Amino acid sequence: GYTQTKPGIFSLGTVDFKLSDTEGKSSAPHPGDMARMKKAIEEAAKEAAYVVVCFHSHEIKGDDDEEPDFFIETFARSCIDWGASAVVGSGTHQIKAIELYKGKPIFYSIANFIFQVDKMTMVPRDYYEKFRVDPSKTIEEAEYIRSNGGTRGLETQFKNYKGLMPLLEFDGGALKSVKIRPVELNFLAEKACKGLPQLADAEVTEDIFNTLCRLSAPYGTQLTLEDGVIGVQIP
Repeated sequence: GYTQTKPGIFSLGTVDFKLSDTEGKSSAPHPGDMARMKKAIEEAAKEAAYVVVCFHSHEIKGDDDEEPDFFIETFARSCIDWGASAVVGSGTHQIKAIELYKGKPIFYSIANFIFQVDKMTMVPRDYYEKFRVDPSKTIEEAEYIRSNGGTRGLETQFKNYKGLMPLLEFDGGALKSVKIRPVELNFLAEKACKGLPQLADAEVTEDIFNTLCRLSAPYGTQLTLEDGVIGVQIP
């Protein structure tokens, strides 16, 4: 008796289907969340010259981790409309596109800065249940079991150990420059140091630059690389 029908929607389990002339996935932010964030940004703007919105999201458009979901784009652009000076995302462990929207930067994911999952001090009980690990195990032991001794999962892919460190400069509310220092989280280091950040070398910096160029091109963003620093061209 608690299930509410959704006009024009056919629900199959947790998935909603809507008749359309084109096939594909779509998503939209929750109106309640949008109202709450709008109020938070407006309140913050009363006390600060610049407001930076940070969000954490794992939702994606397709099957890979390169594109932010549709609702994330709507959310990020709305934050700029409401008065944010910049929007910075994280969540999935990979670098995503940069967009300049109304002269303000949106980083859809700057990825990781420190990535040492086994160094956590506490995880919820359902973590052990989900991965079928004895709750008496330490987190380090549990992570070892989950990753099959570090041979599967996020720890095996170099792309999860690359990140961005944005440096933003404003002048009177207008964006003056966007510089990015690429970082690499010691993917090939021994366990104790793996996941700790350092400035990326020339080879990794070029790889990050090429990745950013490819992902940001659909948003019309153009990038430069000079002396190990990635720059965003501001129109």
